Amino acid sequence: MRLTDDGPYCPEGVRSPSMPGFAGALTQKQLVDLLTFVRSRFSDKPAWKQIEKGVRETLSGQRSVMVHPSPGTDLTPVSE
Repeated sequence: MRLTDDGPYCPEGVRSPSMPGFAGALTQKQLVDLLTFVRSRFSDKPAWKQIEKGVRETLSGQRSVMVHPSPGTDLTPVSE
């Protein structure tokens, strides 16, 4: 969910791999719908239970979420 809301995690000075965050562009319902679709379309795992509650708690800060860079992501700061 954080990936959709904030975009890919990049340390200070590292370029984002490809996607901007959608914070403020999607309603909570749209975010739930998008995450439900992505999970069902691109995963062989079962649907998340209580996704609405999880999204609500995450967006409000009641639930913490760990962010992990994708395998192979170069986190070396870019020098320009």
